[in-house]
Amino acid sequence: MNVRLCRGQRIAADSTGGRVYHRILVPVDRSAFSENALPFAVALARRSGGTIHLVTVHSGFWPDTVRPAPVVMEAGFDSMLIREEQEYVQALARSLGADHGVSTTATLLEGAVAPALTRCIREVGIDIIVMSTHGHGGLKRAWLGSTADRLLRRLRVPALLIRPRDSITPVEPPRDFSNVLIAMDASPIARNALEAASQLPFSPNARCTLLRIAHAPIMPNSPYIPDTARENREELEARTREASDYLESVASDAIAHWATVDRHVIAAYRVADTILDEADEIGADVIALGTHGRTYLGRAVLGSVADKVIRGASIPILVFPARAARVDATAAGGSAFAGASHH
Repeated sequence: MNVRLCRGQRIAADSTGGRVYHRILVPVDRSAFSENALPFAVALARRSGGTIHLVTVHSGFWPDTVRPAPVVMEAGFDSMLIREEQEYVQALARSLGADHGVSTTATLLEGAVAPALTRCIREVGIDIIVMSTHGHGGLKRAWLGSTADRLLRRLRVPALLIRPRDSITPVEPPRDFSNVLIAMDASPIARNALEAASQLPFSPNARCTLLRIAHAPIMPNSPYIPDTARENREELEARTREASDYLESVASDAIAHWATVDRHVIAAYRVADTILDEADEIGADVIALGTHGRTYLGRAVLGSVADKVIRGASIPILVFPARAARVDATAAGGSAFAGASHH
């Protein structure tokens, strides 16, 4: 079921009272791979008038090990690495500010990477993190590939994950998005993800597709159960109507931000695969979704759908974590989309 809503003029997202991304964290690790996140951060900063906080982490590990182990280094060598890392992030911040006219800061952190970045997000009041990340197979040389995986399980703010084709993909100039796919599942987190997506930089004629998966019944058809086929069909029709009604209820939120809003209801078993296929079918240049955090033996894990989409996508993904929604729910007087900013 495909339904399209059109409006002649796009309304700026921040004119509706939604929060914009003023504090933008970009972790870098002296690799060209990590710097592929910079153009997207620049586009965000230009839209919001915000500041890009460049951060690199001195972890005391050799940078090209897949599973880093502590390395005992002479004090002089360690000091040299710290000095080089400090010079790198400061030079990058100066260059970014001079070339693109955006406000930047440069910070060198020390310690285990994911906990260090998590502390920085909390203490600085970061609104969004923008970072490059690997899919399929994970880390090769830079620490950002595996760090993104661990960091996402700790995040209380949205994350825009950039997917360079390889470690030598050239950094592109800043650009706005033009076609977003937002996966909706009728949860409050899905609405948070929609609002979070509306704060991204979009071209004036940008398109938004709201996608809802109607889970197909899994009851088997059998000549020995003659009513099963009819019951399957009726159940699917009911789920499809429910999904369509839900998208109708949230379409008004989307039409305030995008020139064209499409609503797609698809019956499917494999939710993550369907999201990825639909993104490819419509030519989306960014996917947005919420993730339902869970714990397993005391360890935070991503929802399975979000995890599969993140690992399988070849375009940027905006992830709104469940923890961000919980933070907002406890913030007195907060908007529907809050993160962990300090005001």
